[in-house]
Amino acid sequence: MSHKNIVKKFRSIFLVGTVLLSIISITGCGHKAIFKEKTDPNEIVPIDVKDIEPDMYYIKNGTKFYVVYQPKGNSASQYSPESVYWMQKDESLMPDYYRGEIIAYASENSSLKPLQIQRYKYNGYSFGLYGAEIDDDGYISFSVKKNTIEDSDMGKILSRAKSDTIRLVSIDDKPVTKKNLNNAGCITGLKKNKEYHLTFYAGTYYQTATIKADEKFLQYYEAYVIEKAENTKNGYLKFSMPDDAKSGYYMIEGAGFFKYYNFKRGEKSEAKADMNDAFYTSQNEQFAQYSQQYFALVSEDTKDAVFQITYDTNGYTDNDIICTLIAPDDQTVYEMPALNGVATVTLDKAVAGRYTMNIYPKDIKVENAEVISGYTQKDAICDKETETLKKDDSFIMFSADIVGDDYKEDDVWGTVTYEDGTSYEMEYDHDTGKMEYLMDYAKKGKYTIEIYHYENIAIQNIRARKDESHTSHEVINIEE
Repeated sequence: MSHKNIVKKFRSIFLVGTVLLSIISITGCGHKAIFKEKTDPNEIVPIDVKDIEPDMYYIKNGTKFYVVYQPKGNSASQYSPESVYWMQKDESLMPDYYRGEIIAYASENSSLKPLQIQRYKYNGYSFGLYGAEIDDDGYISFSVKKNTIEDSDMGKILSRAKSDTIRLVSIDDKPVTKKNLNNAGCITGLKKNKEYHLTFYAGTYYQTATIKADEKFLQYYEAYVIEKAENTKNGYLKFSMPDDAKSGYYMIEGAGFFKYYNFKRGEKSEAKADMNDAFYTSQNEQFAQYSQQYFALVSEDTKDAVFQITYDTNGYTDNDIICTLIAPDDQTVYEMPALNGVATVTLDKAVAGRYTMNIYPKDIKVENAEVISGYTQKDAICDKETETLKKDDSFIMFSADIVGDDYKEDDVWGTVTYEDGTSYEMEYDHDTGKMEYLMDYAKKGKYTIEIYHYENIAIQNIRARKDESHTSHEVINIEE
């Protein structure tokens, strides 16, 4: 062997040895590699009893514990039908709870007050949108920033639209109607991960896009109370769902969700369980199960109606008190925030009828429950003008000048009423000091403009005119 070959072979051995030494030093003498296998972020992780943390709720399955899961949701009251949560693949993090099993809770306190549990209805898949409304022109109206889910297909695509203000015109060439929206402002009737062709106005620009229904929604449905906890010798309290509880999605004390099945594990197929079968026949029935109820009669439509419950706290904190108001017309539930013995809510407009006020817990001493203020149209002065449009037209601004030095926005309100009785509410514009309503498309005919106000305000220049600032019309496609 030549000297050159000996050197070359030595270098090869040296390099191999160096690499081996490097690997051994990196891995700690071969006992433990630094490269860990990637874990699935949507895989639910069991916990041993020694690892459960205080003030957290767990579902116990055999000897393992699974923490309840908190998906993303809106900021609506937990007792309002407008309260929604949404999920994609992360639904797998929600633990399953079967009849006969328990909810575990570790705490420094040896006992707890009754647990508040809200049941949520499964609404299927939809666009990443909530809190949308039907506007006066029949379009679905919403803000991209306020009402879309940022990481959803809709949130990503509409973030590139010409305006934050969106008015949805059609879905797959079918004009939208109020039937497309539920009372949480989510679009219903869509299929999982299906792509839909949308047309919409972004500001005054007409645009199109193809958007996927990629979010699974849960919406507030019913409320329950679990009255009693039992001590265990294992360092936690245990709770059990009532025997008559329905299968469904449950939120416990605002901490997170679990899926409850009203049968024993392995006894039936989860896929066949009805997760939306109603327990109560009405909102009033469910609140009556765990709260005191009081009634207030509003004799006629009233503006800025204040509903109030006063009570003796008697050792309860504000966080212990739950008060709600149920409207008579559509059974809408309003939260009445409690503070230092008083719970109130103000409705911009309270329709005539009997309102139900609920307060929990049942043993709290209520001093009064009533409507304490509000303004009816009889209390105000009305200025009225009639305008006639001789032809159909677009972007007609109905307006009136407000004159006065010492007034609040709530001291004046107005409506525009078409000859067929359809009415539109005007809004106060802080920049112009006017009451205004912009009608995108106005049919020919008579319109009555009524402005209600109090004696400290004067109304001038009630009129209807073409708004030339809304004449641009451009079709833009923002397909992904």
